[in-house]
Amino acid sequence: MIAELTPKQASEAYYISWDFSGVLATGETIASAVVAAVDMADSSVVTGTVTDVAKQTIATSYVYTWVKAGTDGHTYRLTCTATSSLAAVYELEGILAVRDIPATPPSMGTGIVTPPVIEPVTLEEVKDHLLIDESTTAADNQLMRMIKAARQQIEDWTRRAILTQTWDYCLQAWPGGKFIAIPHGNLQSVSSVKWKDEDATETTLTETTDYLVEQNGTMCGRIVLPYATGWPSGVLYPSNPITIRYVCGWSTPELVPETIKAAILMTVADMYENRSVQEFNTINQGFSVNKSVEMLLASQRLWM
Repeated sequence: MIAELTPKQASEAYYISWDFSGVLATGETIASAVVAAVDMADSSVVTGTVTDVAKQTIATSYVYTWVKAGTDGHTYRLTCTATSSLAAVYELEGILAVRDIPATPPSMGTGIVTPPVIEPVTLEEVKDHLLIDESTTAADNQLMRMIKAARQQIEDWTRRAILTQTWDYCLQAWPGGKFIAIPHGNLQSVSSVKWKDEDATETTLTETTDYLVEQNGTMCGRIVLPYATGWPSGVLYPSNPITIRYVCGWSTPELVPETIKAAILMTVADMYENRSVQEFNTINQGFSVNKSVEMLLASQRLWM
């Protein structure tokens, strides 16, 4: 079976995951893996163009491949051939489309362009946490939805992007100061900074010449003016004249802090145990939140 991967834009770069847990025997792990990429338009091999072999990582039953570049309108077949610790060979395939279709910008603030393609915790980790036998698959789909929902809930509460995702940040005016703070923390890169004048003519700024990028580790990154420069002048377009596209989040699940992973597991457990009803907090007029989860996440919350 060939998986259809989330389409990407040519300027985006991030990890995709290959999950071999369904075919590995107990105690068997992935020892090595090779990924090949073929352009389906002409069957040409483009592995070095759309993947970065040097960034490939392996974690037990998962292979993480760094995808990049690509040509707008082209579709690529990616094949991951893995050799296990028992010398068995397994293969997974995926279809990756490259489409430079701009996301619909939000009226203001941020809007997601490309959501994460992997989750911080695995289905196996959730089953282990819930004491569900791994061979029991009846609730797998429900648990996967809960993992996604728990991750989204914790992202909302911490104001973070947990794993690699692409966002647009729209501004209505240039700031009065020398920098623009970028939301979500863990800024990996700024794909573009664009602005439109009153005639809707769009201009793309040049990194290092027009602005500098501060990643700032796990905190919020910044776009900073170089010395002796200023923001562009001119009358701005009346609706979303400035759009900053950026990639943020930890690049692999292994880098996500254990406090966040533990909070996700506890949130999934709450969802699973109370999947029919959720306790309503009449004092705060909202659904009750696990206080242990809040304590785990207290140091991870961004205050931008």
